[in-house]
Amino acid sequence: DTFLARKELDMFLHCDDDVLMGRSTLLRAIQDYGRDLMHGRWQSRHSKRKTGGGVLALFVNSWLDEQLSVKSPAFGPYAVAPFLGGAAYLVDRATLEATGNPWARALEADRKVTPHEAHVMWLRHLLPTQHLPIWIRWKEPYECQHLGNVDTLNFGKQPEWEPMWAIDHQTKRIVEVEGYRSTELRAALWAG
Repeated sequence: DTFLARKELDMFLHCDDDVLMGRSTLLRAIQDYGRDLMHGRWQSRHSKRKTGGGVLALFVNSWLDEQLSVKSPAFGPYAVAPFLGGAAYLVDRATLEATGNPWARALEADRKVTPHEAHVMWLRHLLPTQHLPIWIRWKEPYECQHLGNVDTLNFGKQPEWEPMWAIDHQTKRIVEVEGYRSTELRAALWAG
């Protein structure tokens, strides 16, 4: 509600506290969103209904790779995904105005809802009903990794989660974050 009440704010960034980003990742994502997605720029010129830009994922779990689509509305360097883990993403005001506050909407449906369940409801139900995509930059992905995929405060060490690192969807290699070699980073996380 705070973001929606402040009309001078145009973009909202969600970022878990265990996300590692490259120095220019956030600036690059904001520039991409503003140029290609914001205010429904992704829609065809002939579209009668202009909406928000949808969600632009900065971090994308590797398990999403096989679910990405390059069919319309996908274009250029962007694919679309049916769902998102949601560790780091950008969204514009028009998207949040179209879906409403995800937390408030979830509480209307169930007073005992958890923040995670509210997030899932927004990504799986509220965005699709408004025809707002989840965008994935599959060409030259953002330098972004979710470190909680290996060692999380809530769930401890999870060896089976190791494959969830973000990958380059063209090369199928782990996305490297400049200044942090993935092999060293993974070893440090496992060593604790």
